[in-house]
Amino acid sequence: MWTGSGVMEHYGRKIHQYCMARKDPIEAWGPDNCIIIKRRTLIMKHAHENFNGVERTEFTDKHDIRNKQ
Repeated sequence: MWTGSGVMEHYGRKIHQYCMARKDPIEAWGPDNCIIIKRRTLIMKHAHENFNGVERTEFTDKHDIRNKQ
């Protein structure tokens, strides 16, 4: 997935880099259940859900950076 994404050189654990996330957190890691997103998006989503007590939501294909290129 990373080699075809076009952002392989920006993969990492810092806020401005990209990471992989599961669309459905219950399902296993795999090509059908994973997307590549900005790490900032992941952190903002988790902060919103944890601080506001909002029900957890799942990522969809619209969040995948591979769809935006």
